[in-house]
Amino acid sequence: MHTLKGLRDHVNRNKFRYFFERFVPAFGGEVLAEVHSVPYADFLFRDDRIVSELKTLEEDKNTEHARKLQALTMDWMRRGLILGFGRFQISLPRLPQQCQREWLDILEAPVEKLIRDANRQIRSTKQYLKLEDHKGLVLIANDGNFLHTDPVNYMILVSRVLQKKKDGKARFPHIDGVVYFSYRIRSTNEGLPFWLPGTVANDDRMMSEFQAKLRDGWFGYLSTITEQPAMQVSPNPSTQHGLTRVRVEINGRIEEGQHTVTAQMFCLKDGCNRAVNVVSDGTDTRQWIECPVHGAIGSFESFTEYEKTLRHFVNRVVAEKGLQGISPDASARIQ
Repeated sequence: MHTLKGLRDHVNRNKFRYFFERFVPAFGGEVLAEVHSVPYADFLFRDDRIVSELKTLEEDKNTEHARKLQALTMDWMRRGLILGFGRFQISLPRLPQQCQREWLDILEAPVEKLIRDANRQIRSTKQYLKLEDHKGLVLIANDGNFLHTDPVNYMILVSRVLQKKKDGKARFPHIDGVVYFSYRIRSTNEGLPFWLPGTVANDDRMMSEFQAKLRDGWFGYLSTITEQPAMQVSPNPSTQHGLTRVRVEINGRIEEGQHTVTAQMFCLKDGCNRAVNVVSDGTDTRQWIECPVHGAIGSFESFTEYEKTLRHFVNRVVAEKGLQGISPDASARIQ
């Protein structure tokens, strides 16, 4: 039997996995015994039909990433993709698209390995235990990696990896949900432990409800063990769709007898007011609204959804001024 002090000592010694494995049975799940013949997942939540694998980010990758990024920046300059003199800063949303892709490739490589391993472990566990009707959940705990303390930006990388296909099919079909969370590590903006859930299917209510239940159980467990109230930030991108964190500036002018409407978006977070950019891998992938200061502040499922939402917003504003808006079939230039 473990006392509260004993469990706190384990946390202080950074034995996060041991700590989390004490929580799972208290929550009603099972810690699966290791099977040497197959790559096995960590947890089973039978009542909720969830097989889960826990991955922990422990090493500080800032220095390693800075070294790779410096080499990549020098290569961009040699290829004439960017210009820079002396010491200068680079920002992902402000880079040419080719540079964005190459930078994201560096960040994505370890994420893809993590997702690939988890998919294999969940798949083999489902097969071995005959749990084909169960869903797969990857839990990613940050317990010492200061490169990825912005949970939304890290989940952008996870989302990009999970969107990858092979022969028209999902490369990682046994992963239905992901949670990125922390205990000791604080988020960049809020300075709090974070919990950021995501589902592969937009309408996966079963997975979303389980993630919410797991979140409440986890932070309640922390409060009991540490004898401190648990506070967390849950900046779920699914609640940040639309234009709630941006200011849209609309301008109208007459060009060749036609009334032209243009719109530009600016970040509202913390009074930033910087122009934001749309970052994506194509029109059919998720469109991330990114501020050069605050990173991702919202997203849309596709460029069509983004265009439709912005078009609706513009039309509502110009209609109030008695002007003609953008018709649904018009070739609109949306900035």
